[in-house]
Amino acid sequence: MLKPYFRNGVLSEKIDSITPGFIEAFSIGLIRYMGDSRTSKSGMERPLSVLFSVEEDEEVKNVFGFFKGAFETIGIDYESRLNLEREALKKSFFDENYDCGILIKRAGEDINIEVFERGDDIGGLEASLPGGVNFEGKVKSVDHAVDIPQIAVNHIEHALNTETGLDVLK
Repeated sequence: MLKPYFRNGVLSEKIDSITPGFIEAFSIGLIRYMGDSRTSKSGMERPLSVLFSVEEDEEVKNVFGFFKGAFETIGIDYESRLNLEREALKKSFFDENYDCGILIKRAGEDINIEVFERGDDIGGLEASLPGGVNFEGKVKSVDHAVDIPQIAVNHIEHALNTETGLDVLK
C-alpha cells in the first residue's frame, strides 16, 4: 500500500523526514505530471519554469536548497521570493508567466509544500481525463492559478513511494 503524502492539496512532512532524496523523488513525480519543458510563443521549446515562495526559516531554506539541487540537475528554471502568502504566490507566478508555483512553509515541526499550476496551460495527462476536455474536444482552461489536480498528486506520491532520487552520471 502506497503512503499518502498529501492532505487537502498540501504535502506536510516532519522536518527531519525531508531529505535531498525525498525532494528529488518529489521533483521526479512533478516532472512526470508537468513535463520538463513548454513550447514558447515563438514555437521553440523552453524549460519548465517554477516560482517558489520561501519563508525566512532555516529549515525551509534547506528544503528550498534541496529543490534547487534537483531542479538544476533536471534542467528546470526557477526563481524564489521570500514570504509570499498562498494567494500572492498564485497571483505572482501566473501574472509573471511561470508554469508552476511552489509554496514552502513551516507549520510547527512540519514543512508544508503546496503546488499550483497555470489554469490556462493544464499540464500532463489532465486534459485527456474525463472533465479535462470540453464537449467540443477543446482543452478546458481558466485564466488564473489552480491547485494541482489529483492526477498530479498521484504522480508525486507514487514517486515518493518508489523513487530513490536522481541518478546522475558523474
